[in-house]
Amino acid sequence: MSNNKGYIIVGWILLTLYLGQHLLDIRWEYLESLQTGEMFNRWTGLALGIYILSQWFLTPVRLNKMLEKNNQLFTTIHKWMGAIAPLVFYIHTMYLGYAYLFFLSITFFSNYALGLLNPEVIKTKANWYLQGWMIAHVAFSLLISMLMIYHVWMVFYYE
Repeated sequence: MSNNKGYIIVGWILLTLYLGQHLLDIRWEYLESLQTGEMFNRWTGLALGIYILSQWFLTPVRLNKMLEKNNQLFTTIHKWMGAIAPLVFYIHTMYLGYAYLFFLSITFFSNYALGLLNPEVIKTKANWYLQGWMIAHVAFSLLISMLMIYHVWMVFYYE
């Protein structure tokens, strides 16, 4: 695997570690105690929200002809930022949550795994896979963004 695909290795390792700690109920007590604090949750939630929304910067780069020369750079940044998603999520919460938070978490990690299975990794140029993958990845991303906004609203509404 070439150096430009190291994000795949990092990605699968971090996903395995996050899911492993969840399934084996392994907790970092210091971080867990921080996560019970309202201000910590708000600041890490803000960081996670900005992180998620920043992943959308690739879209205008791909759609704008003037930015086309930066496509490869922004794609690389997008992939590496995506690779560290479980770490960013873990800092905010060690838990997958219940009800809509569980759905948000599962959607987040499903889209994450989908990102790790992108057409470059699968090594296919099949049009059905390229289009299907892109539609699914963008649809999951939109759903995550909407659920994230709903989550923020719920947190502040029930304050």
